[in-house]
Amino acid sequence: RVEITTNQKYNQIELPSSHTFAVDPYIPNLLILPPGTNLHGDEWVDAGKLVLQDRASCLTATVLRPPVGSVCLDTCAAPGNKTSHVASLVVAQPHTSPLESPETK
Repeated sequence: RVEITTNQKYNQIELPSSHTFAVDPYIPNLLILPPGTNLHGDEWVDAGKLVLQDRASCLTATVLRPPVGSVCLDTCAAPGNKTSHVASLVVAQPHTSPLESPETK
């Protein structure tokens, strides 16, 4: 997914021409890449502009639709992709509180 807090003008971004992608019809900041696309070491991933996250993991924040300025409490935060996705949707003044049990899941 495209990290909105890093890319304030999401609708104007352009990935390098070496990437073929489509925008997911249901999750606005999720890009669909062809199977086998290797983004490890990619400049966008390394810069934090693109987060490697699957569609199922993006559904939580999309369904939650937190209003701008919301305070969100994530009680099962590891590894943190869903938490950062929620924070990116609350762009103006995000406040998320990730919590994770020290016990192994």
